[in-house]
Amino acid sequence: MSRRHSSPSRRQKMPGNDLPAKIIGEGKSAPFQNIVFSILWIAHFIAAFVFAMKWAANPEHPVPSWMVSHAEQTAEENQQEFEAAALAALYAALGGLVFVFFYLRLMQSFAYFMILSIFLAAVGVTAGGSAYCFKYAAEIGSSASDYSMTVFSGVCLAIFALIALVYMLLMCKRMELTANILSAVSGVLAGLPGVVGLAYLVIAGSLAWVVLWMMAVTEINYDIDSADVGIKILLNFWLIVVFFWGAAVLDGILQVTVSTVVATWYFEQSYLDKGMVCCKPAAWNALGRACTKQLGQISFGALVLSFLRALITSIEIVKKQVSDTNFVAKMILCCVQCLLKCIESCLNWVTGYAYVYVAIYGVSFVKAGSEVLELLGEKGLDMVASTSFVEPVLWAGALLGGGCGVFWGELARQSLADVPHWIPYTAGFLGGFLSVAVGLSLVTSGQKTLLVAYAEEPGVLREKKPELAEKWGEGNKLVKDEEKAKGGGWFGGSSNA
Repeated sequence: MSRRHSSPSRRQKMPGNDLPAKIIGEGKSAPFQNIVFSILWIAHFIAAFVFAMKWAANPEHPVPSWMVSHAEQTAEENQQEFEAAALAALYAALGGLVFVFFYLRLMQSFAYFMILSIFLAAVGVTAGGSAYCFKYAAEIGSSASDYSMTVFSGVCLAIFALIALVYMLLMCKRMELTANILSAVSGVLAGLPGVVGLAYLVIAGSLAWVVLWMMAVTEINYDIDSADVGIKILLNFWLIVVFFWGAAVLDGILQVTVSTVVATWYFEQSYLDKGMVCCKPAAWNALGRACTKQLGQISFGALVLSFLRALITSIEIVKKQVSDTNFVAKMILCCVQCLLKCIESCLNWVTGYAYVYVAIYGVSFVKAGSEVLELLGEKGLDMVASTSFVEPVLWAGALLGGGCGVFWGELARQSLADVPHWIPYTAGFLGGFLSVAVGLSLVTSGQKTLLVAYAEEPGVLREKKPELAEKWGEGNKLVKDEEKAKGGGWFGGSSNA
């Protein structure tokens, strides 16, 4: 006899959780939240644009003549090298864009094999390095000057190899879970070239923002040249905040858009299937919503991160100004900077998950953050483990893209004579690496989205994709077998019993 268990969601099991209904799907509308911060960000962008245009319109703009002449002379003397580097980077970037879709399809079909191979390679390399160190130490003898360091290196590598092997064996089931999630996200993104292309538009927008900000800062500092030192320091600190803020908002828009698209695949796949391949209504509506109604939450989260990053940057500037003889001051500054970097890394990680709640439920950033902290308290280990398995696969893809970029660098070198080989090769590697890394960065947002979506409403996957739900359930070691049989828990069992 068969009966269907409808596993309660995390929200249903927790009475204090009052998330609103989902805003995912056709005809759904997102509410305006944190609108003050979106207005503030737009105002700062307009101000930066105005000062940048003022700088550009000034025939006597404050750029030293020696800088212009030096740039012109350098460009003239190294014109062929610049052309080779630019051509190699362009070839590699375009080739990397094609490679991204190939790698996404590869992850869709062989995610588990790729994760396992990377960990086995890490174990093999560290174990081999350890064996070589011990062999070399035995050859040189204990009387050699570098004997102790060689033995110490061998012991450290052996410990790393053992830790990697034990971690791989203990996390085998979670590795399967991550592979299934990674496969699902890769399949969604591979079928949406418009969304992948959006990542490159965001990078272009970030570069444009850097240029705009530099022009505005130059003009502002020229205008306040006679102001008090305190005013200059405060204003320039805020300008650093604005610099990080602009780039973080663009990145947040991309993350929310990707999260909305992947959540649409989870909750309302029929809506995601509508439209042409490069013109999906679900994708472009997600982008439009992130740029308007959800801009407030994105601006709020980005501002908090930007303030911390500005503090870290300011401390770094102060460290360079402190004399090397003042050891105590430098040590205190290093400790404070290290603490702020740890806080910034944790907050950046939490913000990524908060954007998922913003995309799915349209809540304020504060509410989204509280939901993330609550979820971390329950299932933080699963979330951390999943991320630790995904990142190596993405790094491997970026490195492979860089390797392909060296080939494009060779083509660029052949088209230009008398160019040192290292210039097009290096430019090609960097172009391919960065191009692939940008495209694959969307996978992280998609993975976070599926983790949150299944954590909140696991019954959706059991009803629409029971086979996939069964695979995801097998990877959860935190749920007891009897709970799986009842259909409970975060990664519960199948919908049939």
